[in-house]
Amino acid sequence: MNDITESILWKKGYRINSRNEWYLPPKDHSVPPAAECKRDPGHESSGKDEGKDVHAGFRVVRIKSYRQRMCDVRNLFDKHFTDCLVAAGLLVDDSPEWCRIEVEQIQVDHWRYERTEIEITD
Repeated sequence: MNDITESILWKKGYRINSRNEWYLPPKDHSVPPAAECKRDPGHESSGKDEGKDVHAGFRVVRIKSYRQRMCDVRNLFDKHFTDCLVAAGLLVDDSPEWCRIEVEQIQVDHWRYERTEIEITD
């Protein structure tokens, strides 16, 4: 395949998977433009509990990573998940005063079974 053919396929929306094969991703799972992905600075931590709902309870967040190849637990980047939960309004804050984070890895037989599950309990 030459560069011109690859360029045309890319412009038409085709992408390359892990086996180096071209495929057309589903339309409803498209990636939003970069302008829509920018983080709202209003979600940044101010270091104070001002403006937080005093009736919100303490929560436990369990992040289970099902992986074929195990990694160092510190490399699972649980911070990204908790930041998203705060931005979505599911957590008041990701500080230890508001929630406890538990991270676990479970080994699976094949990469098709890899996934991340997040459980939030009061």
